[in-house]
Amino acid sequence: MDFSYEKNSMSNLTILFLLLSLFASSPLWIIKLSSCSEVHTNFKCIHAEREALLSFKKGLTDPSGRLSSWVGEDGCQWRGIECSNKSFHVTRLDLRNAFKLFTYDNYSKTTRYCNSCLGDMTAVNFSGVRVEWLQAVNMLPSLLELHSSSCKLESLPLSLPFVNFTSLSVLDLSFNQFNSSIPQWLFNHTSITKLDLGYNALQGQLPSFFGNFCKLKTLDISGNNFSGNIDSFLGNFSNFLSNSMESLDLSHNTLVGKIPNSLGRFGSLTNLNLYFNSFWGSIPSSIGNLSSLQLLSLYENRMNGTIPKVLDNSPC
Repeated sequence: MDFSYEKNSMSNLTILFLLLSLFASSPLWIIKLSSCSEVHTNFKCIHAEREALLSFKKGLTDPSGRLSSWVGEDGCQWRGIECSNKSFHVTRLDLRNAFKLFTYDNYSKTTRYCNSCLGDMTAVNFSGVRVEWLQAVNMLPSLLELHSSSCKLESLPLSLPFVNFTSLSVLDLSFNQFNSSIPQWLFNHTSITKLDLGYNALQGQLPSFFGNFCKLKTLDISGNNFSGNIDSFLGNFSNFLSNSMESLDLSHNTLVGKIPNSLGRFGSLTNLNLYFNSFWGSIPSSIGNLSSLQLLSLYENRMNGTIPKVLDNSPC
């Protein structure tokens, strides 16, 4: 007989005896093993954040009942809400309409979330809600993503006493009705990687504070009423940001002047949309430095001159 096998067998018998003794000491010999699903699904969001969301809901018109799940104790299970499974803080708030609308401009098809006014497709309607929506969002310090496109938001306060949701990385407020300038408090969100403020009737000159977004990869401020040239706007981007920006959309505004040579510093750009403005002059030769560029849209401007030779073999 193999001695090692016998020794291991005795050891196993000893362990089995100890386990049986443990079971016998349990009432009715019952031992319950918690499953992973039981551990991770029985959590509730932070009370203060749940109250902020409910306060937020009170000021809304929701004819289609998209927020009907916003009841009960566990706000992390509500529609459009996502929480961290470690801290239980709200990390994502998505109030977009679930239905997509395909729109066409002169050259391409664009996917947009449909406006919140189409019968039984009606999304949450924020019309008449003023600063309350922002105050509620400001109570969510761990919020990473806010998607509120086509929600008929009418007010974007120009100031906040304090900014609490500074963890934000994605902010989509496109297709609303702000009709104001870009508020300065927005530029405290230095963690933002994607910012979409398209089609909001925003106005004024492009502020230089965009350079504060040191992690920004996608910027869409198309379809507004921004005016002036873009020299200082581009010039104030840090070198770090110039190398991280991948998509820039300034189309459908009233921007003027020459396209500056500083645009060539954005070496990671893959998409550049400047169409439907009033840019004039020739295309700067520095655009040839954009080695990653795949889409370049300049139509409906006042450009003249010749196309730089560096674009002859460009993939865009």
